Amino acid sequence: MDRNRGGGYIKMITVLDIETTYKVDKDNKTEAEPYTGNMLVSVGYDMEGEKNYLCFYHQDRSPTEDATKTLQDVLDKTTLLVGHNIKFDLKWLRACKFTYTGKVYDTMIAEYLLNGGSKIPLSLKKCCERYALSKKKTDLTEKYLQDKISFEKIPWPIVQEYGEADVQVTKELYEAQIDNMPSRLKNTLELSHEMCDLLCDMENNGIQISRENLYSIREEYTKELASLESFLTREVKRVMGDTEINLDSSVDRSRVIFSREVIDKKKWALTFNLGYEDRGNSRRKKRPKRMTATVLGQTLAKMTKLLYRTRMEPCNKCGGSGHYFALKKDGTIGKQRRLCKACRGKGVVYIRQKEIAGFKMNIDTVEDITVHGFKTDKHTIDKLVKSANPQQKIFVESYSKYNAIKTYLKTFIDGIERGLDSKDKIHPQYMQCVTSTGRLSSRNPNFQNMPRSGTFPVRKVVISRWEGGHMLEGDYSQLEFRVAGFLSKDKQVYEDVGNNIDVHAYTASILGVSRQDAKADTFKPLYGGMMGTPKQVQYYKAFKDKYKGVTKWHEDLCNEAVTEKQINLPSGRHYAFENTYRLRYGGVTNATSIKNYPVQGFATADLLPIALIYTKKLLTDNNMKTIICNTVHDSIVLDVYPSEKELAVDILKTAMLSLKSECIRRYNIEYDMPIGIEIKIGNNWLDMKGVLNI
Repeated sequence: MDRNRGGGYIKMITVLDIETTYKVDKDNKTEAEPYTGNMLVSVGYDMEGEKNYLCFYHQDRSPTEDATKTLQDVLDKTTLLVGHNIKFDLKWLRACKFTYTGKVYDTMIAEYLLNGGSKIPLSLKKCCERYALSKKKTDLTEKYLQDKISFEKIPWPIVQEYGEADVQVTKELYEAQIDNMPSRLKNTLELSHEMCDLLCDMENNGIQISRENLYSIREEYTKELASLESFLTREVKRVMGDTEINLDSSVDRSRVIFSREVIDKKKWALTFNLGYEDRGNSRRKKRPKRMTATVLGQTLAKMTKLLYRTRMEPCNKCGGSGHYFALKKDGTIGKQRRLCKACRGKGVVYIRQKEIAGFKMNIDTVEDITVHGFKTDKHTIDKLVKSANPQQKIFVESYSKYNAIKTYLKTFIDGIERGLDSKDKIHPQYMQCVTSTGRLSSRNPNFQNMPRSGTFPVRKVVISRWEGGHMLEGDYSQLEFRVAGFLSKDKQVYEDVGNNIDVHAYTASILGVSRQDAKADTFKPLYGGMMGTPKQVQYYKAFKDKYKGVTKWHEDLCNEAVTEKQINLPSGRHYAFENTYRLRYGGVTNATSIKNYPVQGFATADLLPIALIYTKKLLTDNNMKTIICNTVHDSIVLDVYPSEKELAVDILKTAMLSLKSECIRRYNIEYDMPIGIEIKIGNNWLDMKGVLNI
């Protein structure tokens, strides 16, 4: 291992691996987080050749003598702590009152960055296999772990052998990565490792939840859900007759809305190119076939059949029992029970009436088709509403609302309640290596997709942990649009930003939708998308003509991906496109990703972390109790101590406006795009008032 001496400083590298107990939840998933009542089982380390394996809690062995002191002494000497998914180890160290203030190195993050965000397995075993390192000895523990047997119950010799092997291969992996680490990745890697420390604090601190608000929202929306379900059930009965319809089935919903069902699904998928095809060494989704509205209508008429209202009657074949008994050769009833094919075991048959069933709605683009039939997602529903009659409109709007509420209740309300600890806090897990772009993702629950508006007011459950405290949120204005302008050096973007033109409002005015709904259409040309309604296509063409620098940059990115098999960001981050090639008609495979990744990556994986880390530094330097409790894409959320309100606002402002100076310091690049921010404060995360808008 590398050891540098100079001015009395010694670089001391320690490889660490922690094993803990874990609990199995009601969904049969294992949970090994420190705030769930689990315990530290063992810690293995290798500090410049000094190796040890410490027992803290095990049913077959007494704890190692002076284990706590031994480990803390090691941490005090260490200047670089190495681990695979090091954030997990840091959380446990801090939860167990160990202190470590040095730098960290995560072999999992490093492998993710080295491979350009590719969707490759990042387990320690798989990472080691790519470097042909020592075989990780997992075979002895796998049978226990598969049976959900926690580490404290696995025989100690097996635990020790497993843990020591982990430390050894992690050390080997670190050394192999350092030997293969390009200098351009240094800055990105360092920033990602600093984020490990910050995310560790965020997860351990948790987010304070108001049970009162949580239960109030659940009660209100459960009642509304029941009311919507009752209405939808009545409407389905009215238009479908006795036909059984499951409102939670997308196929059944499609039948009700469009009054049609696909005759042959295989032929359907082939016709609309909805399957997958081989392209070199990869498989990618086929391009949808383009059709005029007239041709599409004719094709749909041929490949689907109309549905009719039904009347339910007892099955004549089985007499309503759903089964029958086979007759013997002599004509007597046998004992063998058989399923009635006439009614498929239901005991009833549905007799077709003369009236066409459903709401008889139509589509005019192949974009509204799925491999199973017709789409019934919110985007499609919103389009259908515009040309619907009153009865159609109230049904599809009610269904859309029903589906949204059901999803929100399950994902957020139930998800939050499941994750609550004894102090009414939840601890979402933030991950840096899941998305291809480097943008953070979260789970248990997913706070990255939390609804923004009051349509479903789940953000109201997030409150300050201190009595009289505040929730403070700083949000970058049009960050991805500005980043696209910066990366492409588009003069028109610079001009529009300088003149405070709201690009989302401009999009909304063209398309006739709300500003929030228009954001997706603003982002689509930024990310290379050009399909949609005629009005959207017209807007995307106007966008390309107006922002010619962005358009030219997109083409340059495609050329770079084809020739270099990767694209590079000024920060040093890169994205791999090993199977990219030119198409016959001049396009490029993976074009949307090629245009999307740099914008999303530089904005939320390179710039926002700078602001987050600087915010934490300023909070620490001022000895504040205020903490960073959450981050969502281009925003930072603080839980503010009552007496620190004014200072917290000032610190958040300073940190978010520091991008220019910090980009020079960290990346040696000049981020010269004007920065726009909005800062809001309130008693909860929903009810917030603006205090600063730059």
